[in-house]
Amino acid sequence: MRIGIFTESKDIIQRLTLVLTAAGHECAQFDQRSAFIRDALGHGIDLAVLDWTVAGESGVEVLRELRRWFDEELPVMVLGVPSDEESALTLLRAGADDYQTGTPHIRVMAARIESFLQRRRLQLRQSESRRNGRYQVLSDGATVTFDGEAIELTKKEYELARFLFENANRVLSRRLLLARVWGLHSDLYTRTVDAHMSRLRKKLSLLPANGWRLSSIYGRGYQLERVTAAPTMARPAVDVMTAVAMPGMRTSVS
Repeated sequence: MRIGIFTESKDIIQRLTLVLTAAGHECAQFDQRSAFIRDALGHGIDLAVLDWTVAGESGVEVLRELRRWFDEELPVMVLGVPSDEESALTLLRAGADDYQTGTPHIRVMAARIESFLQRRRLQLRQSESRRNGRYQVLSDGATVTFDGEAIELTKKEYELARFLFENANRVLSRRLLLARVWGLHSDLYTRTVDAHMSRLRKKLSLLPANGWRLSSIYGRGYQLERVTAAPTMARPAVDVMTAVAMPGMRTSVS
């Protein structure tokens, strides 16, 4: 599994990487916040290890940024935390799963990391086998099925579909989608998101009749939500007219 390490301590990097790579894990080390976040979004990580302070950067702020991009299923461990109660409370409230005060004990830390990764593997297996009503996103990196029938998608359409189902009922901003699906950190490509959403809705027939609705939320982004199915309809979906988006109004993606 892939572990992102954010620290400027060469000793920690060397010792921790040695133990983790021996256990079969991949480690990506960074001492710049922007590079760390960009790599995590672009390549994905299964666990993050942060130092309390790196080159003047607060580990708590880096943790908060991680939590804005990743859900609570991503384990995050923080090192070098001051031993006072307030620091620990601040860290835990920001979303840390574990922390160590003082000089880290590498073997103990590696054992804790392995425990988190075992849970992560279980979560991923459950996600891979989970059906989403009449849809199933297979773990082969290419296939979504509807009533057991494979639907032809491009690689990016598959990644977008998987991310939408994994975050069902959440409103996802275009900026978040660009970062998590395309690995881009710019608002210049939002039309790319809109075009892919339009094609995906048509290809997958994401309509209430099939148990799901893919909607555009004005000024906020997109939401794939589960709905109580109306009378069953089969693919392909029937085209519907796109309503004019007004402030605060939800419209189906066309």
